[in-house]
Amino acid sequence: GEDYITPGDIYGIENLELPYSNAFSFFIRRYPELLTGFCAHLLIEDNDNKDLSALHLYLSSHPDAKLTVYREWKNIDILIRVDEEWVIVVENKIFSDLNGRKGKEITQLDKYHKLISESGMRGKKLFVLLTPDHNDIDITRYHAWRKIHFSKVYQYLSGVNAVDEHLRGFTEMIRRHSNQDYNYGVMKRRFEKVLRKKNLIY
Repeated sequence: GEDYITPGDIYGIENLELPYSNAFSFFIRRYPELLTGFCAHLLIEDNDNKDLSALHLYLSSHPDAKLTVYREWKNIDILIRVDEEWVIVVENKIFSDLNGRKGKEITQLDKYHKLISESGMRGKKLFVLLTPDHNDIDITRYHAWRKIHFSKVYQYLSGVNAVDEHLRGFTEMIRRHSNQDYNYGVMKRRFEKVLRKKNLIY
């Protein structure tokens, strides 16, 4: 709930992109099964997605698949190699828009797609833009990319029986960014904090 203290609250990082990319990378490395579970969760609503179905089939039939997670590989936020069979590219945005030129000219999504396509990396490619629900970036012209909102991540993580307190704290950070009215929630928490200091509410 709102009173749950997260690392974001303690360190003042709940609105910065790097901590989220670091946390996603850390937990995927530590708990590779989260990737399989999340794919299964997404397929509940999108069972016609052939790439997602194929990735889930591979992960679930290869429980010992080697996941190699890179941070900031050639400026890509998160790059995940699954054996030599899959390359998953994740661009994470919190409040910012796409970098680069807009309209008919290239942005970072174009550049990353071209970079990976020409990299010689073996395996199928999956491109994901990960954003909070309050930062609904239009990617209709980026046909290779799939957008996933934080609310989908929260729906999955909230159902995981996590014994890891750090993962629970991160899940709460994700929950807050799952709200389309996030800015209102921030102001509400700050206002209540001031009132508590003045002993006006408890």
